[in-house]
Order: sequence, then structure tokens, then C-alpha cells
Amino acid sequence: DLASLERESAMVVEATSGPQRHRIDLFTGYCSVGQAAVDLGTSTHVLAYDNDQAAIDGGRAALEAAGLEKGNSQVTVINADINLVTLKRLGRDVRKLWSLGLEDVDSVHVWFPCDTFTSAMLTENKHRQSDSTARAGPDGAMAREADKLLHHVVELSIRLHRINPSMLITFENPHNPYNDLFLNHVAVRKLRRTLPTVTVAFDHCANTGPYDVKRYPGGWSRKDTRMVIVAEDGILEHFKPGTCRGKDCPHIMWS
Repeated sequence: DLASLERESAMVVEATSGPQRHRIDLFTGYCSVGQAAVDLGTSTHVLAYDNDQAAIDGGRAALEAAGLEKGNSQVTVINADINLVTLKRLGRDVRKLWSLGLEDVDSVHVWFPCDTFTSAMLTENKHRQSDSTARAGPDGAMAREADKLLHHVVELSIRLHRINPSMLITFENPHNPYNDLFLNHVAVRKLRRTLPTVTVAFDHCANTGPYDVKRYPGGWSRKDTRMVIVAEDGILEHFKPGTCRGKDCPHIMWS
């Protein structure tokens, strides 16, 4: 029942009234896009999964600081290994939490951990080859673990798209100007080949608007980012997210 779902949740902040949209976040991160949408006052229910306690604690602090009890939203973050979050589990949690089916979910966001891509070829963290494959032996252990996880969330996204082709599915990862390890990964190539996708450059500090000013008066510093967006044909025809003007931006963090 819902009570048992909430007992395993790390965070539940809610208020009700008004029409709702529903989204799933895989890897909530410190300030997930779903949480940012809620903070901006949109009427959104968010179900997020992460097993990084530091990220969950950071998310809780961000939500509490935003005073979400004043909005028309609900955010639930569940501490879970995303490798174990199956389609069946998603359906069960959505049904228990919202009394809806997966076909009713509006969007899914995947904020995949960046350590295994953005910095995966740095001397102190080198665990991938230039073609994005894992290095042999113990050096490639981190990459192999991440590969398993990325293949899982890509397959999950493909199955979700089959259930609801109008569901907006977004994958996000910081961009390293010296390599495209994330975009060149075999799982991401499969996603882009199998589903209708658009890949766009995206800079957080150029897109966060009131969220940026409210939470980070000095600017929301984040890395230059790439987003792979799965959506119906034509829906992104006029979508042009903001980008920073090179290194003139005082907030952008360069890899």
C-alpha cells in the first residue's frame, strides 16, 4: 500500500489541488530537473529514484528550502538501486502513489552519473577507451558497472515509449569538448537509432530562469550539457534551449 511505499521513501513533500502532470526521474541528483520544475511552481508530481544518499540528502535540503508545501506538487524520492527498478516496479509504484498507469506518465528524465563519461579519460580516473568502451582489467571496473546501468535504463526507456509514444523522455549528461563518450556509447547510440530523438546542446545557467535567481543568486554553475530527447516527430521543431556564449559565461564549469 501507499504507506509501505512512503516508508521506503527518503523524502515526501506534497501539497494538492489543481491539474497535475506526472514525471519519473531516474537518478535524482542534487537538484533534478523534476525538482526544478516543481520549484518553479508548476503543478507537477515527481517520482524519483536514487541510491546515492548524499544526492538524496541534497535533494531534500533543496526541496525544503524551496518551501514546496506552498505549491501544488508532490515529490517522492525512493532510495533504490536503479538496476532493480524494472518496468513492473515502476508500474507498481506509479499505481500506488498516483493511482495511474505508466501510460499516464507525462515524462521521464535520466540524469545519468557523469563521472564515468565526462572525466573517464583523465589520468586519475581513466577507465574508458576513446571509443567509450571499458578499459580491460581492474581499470575498467567502474565503466563496466556503469555500462550495465546505462543499458538497463535505455531498455527501460524503449519499453516505456512503446507503452506511451507521446511520453517525453530525456537523457542528460555533461559534455566534454575533447570527447563524446556519452553520445558515442553503444547504449545511447541504440536509443538514438531505435526511437525518434533529437540531441541538443543545453546549458543550465542559460535555462533555469527564476530557479537560478532564487536558489543561486550568483548563477547556477553546471557543466556544458548534451540532452538526448525522445519525443513524437515534430514536437521539438521549435525547441531551442539556451546556451552560454563560450567562456564568456561566468557560471559555466568547463571539463
